[in-house]
Amino acid sequence: MKFSASQSSESNIHPAANASQMPVATAPSKALIVTVVIAILLLAINMRAPIIGFGAVAKLVQQDLGLTTKTIGLIGTIPVMAFASSSFVAPMLSRRIGLENTMILATSLLAIGIFVRVAHPQLGFLLAGTVLLSLAISLGNVLIPAVIKKYTPNHIGLVMGSYSMFLSVFAGFASGIAMWLVSLSSWQFALGVWGWVSVAAVAAWLIVAHLRLRQKISTHDAQVINQAVAEAGRPSRKSVWKIPMAWWISAFMGLQSLLYYTLASFLPSLLIDKGLSKAQAGNVGMVFQLVAFPSILLLTKWVSSNWNLRTLALLAAVGNLVGVFGFGFLPLQGWVWVWSIASGFGCGVIFTLCMMIFTLKSKDSQQAAELSGMAQTVGYSIAITGPIVTGWLKDLSHTWTLSMSFLTILMAINCVFSWLATQNKAIE
Repeated sequence: MKFSASQSSESNIHPAANASQMPVATAPSKALIVTVVIAILLLAINMRAPIIGFGAVAKLVQQDLGLTTKTIGLIGTIPVMAFASSSFVAPMLSRRIGLENTMILATSLLAIGIFVRVAHPQLGFLLAGTVLLSLAISLGNVLIPAVIKKYTPNHIGLVMGSYSMFLSVFAGFASGIAMWLVSLSSWQFALGVWGWVSVAAVAAWLIVAHLRLRQKISTHDAQVINQAVAEAGRPSRKSVWKIPMAWWISAFMGLQSLLYYTLASFLPSLLIDKGLSKAQAGNVGMVFQLVAFPSILLLTKWVSSNWNLRTLALLAAVGNLVGVFGFGFLPLQGWVWVWSIASGFGCGVIFTLCMMIFTLKSKDSQQAAELSGMAQTVGYSIAITGPIVTGWLKDLSHTWTLSMSFLTILMAINCVFSWLATQNKAIE
């Protein structure tokens, strides 16, 4: 059986994506479908760009507001904490107010959060805006797969692939142009410009809601969400929380997330402190993000060709290890691109591979839902510690040595988890 990265992501990001198989009473028009796709892609642009863009200008924000590195690291954990709670918030909202209305709420909160974050150069505004945009992104993370399955059931791979591509490309774009935008005005302008994309997304989702009402489409959203929640909450023959391999998968995914969000928060600052210009640091950060897209394509080819997953998992884990060790302790001049590609490859492959493992290693959809919920809960709980500890170690030692040693040790440990998480057997 062949699997694609886009299909795997769609089916495992949230149980709602597995449950929404009910046919619609009236087929959506071509205009509605096109509008939905446009709305999805507009939202995708801002699913990572506000977070990655902040990491690119974090040094300037820190200096302007007089913040410690630990505080910047704490701000970097806010999105991760929001993601960990999204599986509970999104289904309740969607069940209560409807899928399309929840997407309107998510895009509206995203726009408001981006603008609040830069409304005034104070820590309170920065924190409040970051919380709002993080909650908005978490809603989108959970519900986008349900939207895709609902409106484009015959083109899930194409739409999810486009969505994933926009995530990766615009995350890299946000990192690459951040300092150029700062040079035009300020760091507030560099972060606030993305709010106008969210305004456009709000308009697109409003049109979707209008077209849906005009066509009188009924999709039984409440039943779909209730079914998904019931499936996720129903215990399997043996709880995945009692299965060692489920813990290996959760740890493997969690340590990758820890590295990704830590580098997203601190990589530009680290590179600037080690002698690179702001523009060079932004370009390296952009490469780190963009490498994820070809990495996912490679993973898709690898899995569809039935090649050994353990080999790819180990290569990705070693890539993370090499990248972190290179950034921290090896020469940057001429080699910084190697470290960026290695770490970007590792992060891009491991996340998508873990999403695939939920399906490949599970006995049935019920167990896959449980495994997905466990891995994301444990994984994001682990990831929260990365930016906090990294920032604390930087403030403690006034250098990056302890911070990068911490990350290097964790990535070495994750090489072991890559081996354990890809055993050639089902979860049992």
